[in-house]
Amino acid sequence: MKRFQQWISDARLGPSPWDAFPEAAIARIARQCEATDIADILVEMEHLSAEKNALPAWDGDAQDDVAKAQELLACILAAVAEPLRAQVAKGLESPDALTRAYVQEALNAGARQRPAPASWLSRFWRR
Repeated sequence: MKRFQQWISDARLGPSPWDAFPEAAIARIARQCEATDIADILVEMEHLSAEKNALPAWDGDAQDDVAKAQELLACILAAVAEPLRAQVAKGLESPDALTRAYVQEALNAGARQRPAPASWLSRFWRR
């Protein structure tokens, strides 16, 4: 298990899986990230995109679950420290359009110098 995965798992121990992921936990995870963690997150986003692309069109629930994971990772990337934003931007080189879109949203949110909008965060873990 990668470091960021352990941090996410630790943060999910308290709240119900149907609750929104805590913004404070997103900020805490982002503060802990180093360049290698950002690279690991980008690789995971690629895997998630491939998984989502392989899902049948009729399996909307599974597609939603993958999208929630991608959105969570994008929120973490949006909250990383300024010196790591160049590492995040490497995700724009992805061959997958969906990964590039999530990375671009993360960069846009981070450029606003504030957490991702609550409307974006509130979509996590909704069923």
